[in-house]
Amino acid sequence: LGPPPAFPGVPLPAAGLFLLAACVLAWMIFRGNRSNGLMGVFAAWTPIHAPLVGPLASKAQLLAIASELQLQLEAGVSLEAALHALSRSLPTPALRRELALAGRKLRAGEPGWRTLADLRMMPPNALSLLAAGEASGKLPEMLGVVANEARLDLEAQAERLAVKLNSFAVVMTGLVVGAAVFAMMGLISFTFESIAAVGTATSQTLQTLS
Repeated sequence: LGPPPAFPGVPLPAAGLFLLAACVLAWMIFRGNRSNGLMGVFAAWTPIHAPLVGPLASKAQLLAIASELQLQLEAGVSLEAALHALSRSLPTPALRRELALAGRKLRAGEPGWRTLADLRMMPPNALSLLAAGEASGKLPEMLGVVANEARLDLEAQAERLAVKLNSFAVVMTGLVVGAAVFAMMGLISFTFESIAAVGTATSQTLQTLS
């Protein structure tokens, strides 16, 4: 009957691929937590325009930055000081430069929501929330809403990526199995042809000797 599948309804090769991906992801999270407590290696170093994983990295960056800004503002830290602290704690130079630039624009008199709009991971639909929150004195609450939306989007995109990876694993498994069967059939055919050739040569030799 063979061994049961590692996960119900998931082919054994696909389950193995997912286990490998989970191990790699766990290693990246572990390394990220060791090197930076705010943002993991994957979220920090993956380009947000990269195929498949770019949107995941963008949402993870938005979730981390919005959550941290909300936490510091609720603790009484000014937005300028929070941006300065984030610009010195993130691991990637590009994000540090963007946050430092936002802090300089804030000191120059620009509204807080407008400076946050220059961050590359900030979606356009979040600007109206941040503008309304700053005008009403509820910017931390609106940052919490943005962070929650980023978390929901991140979970949905991760599920869609898992479906795509599962389909890709099934297709690749079929291709590998098909190639193995084709190679085995070729080997069997070659073996039978070799046996037939040897038999023919033996028969001809016996006829010659007789």
